[in-house]
Amino acid sequence: MRERCSKQRVAVQRAVCDSRQHPTAHEVYDVVRRELPNVSLATVYRNLVRLVADGKLRAVHTGDLPVRYEGGLAEHGHFVCTVCGCIFDLSEDAGGSARNRLEAAGFRIDRAVITLHGACPSCTKGC
Repeated sequence: MRERCSKQRVAVQRAVCDSRQHPTAHEVYDVVRRELPNVSLATVYRNLVRLVADGKLRAVHTGDLPVRYEGGLAEHGHFVCTVCGCIFDLSEDAGGSARNRLEAAGFRIDRAVITLHGACPSCTKGC
């Protein structure tokens, strides 16, 4: 049986996909509430979990920071600024040479998650 796509789920997915950032659940909630004032934070969380499970969104885990979400499903890495908390997408080939060496050595790689941590250009200007 196919589950219907609720207006809340559509709004949550749109809020993530329309964002140029990698929003947290609270940031998604703030956006969705403008369209659906009666939506609860629990509903937003539930829909984010479901959309990730269905492969329609990706959860970006960055260590100690809150989980972020993105609509970009192509394999790519991330750079997390440890000063301001911003997350930047890396190109698809960010781990390409390491991946190529491992595959040539007989490793089978099912999924690659590359996350680099440091200071972004805006934050390094203040150093």
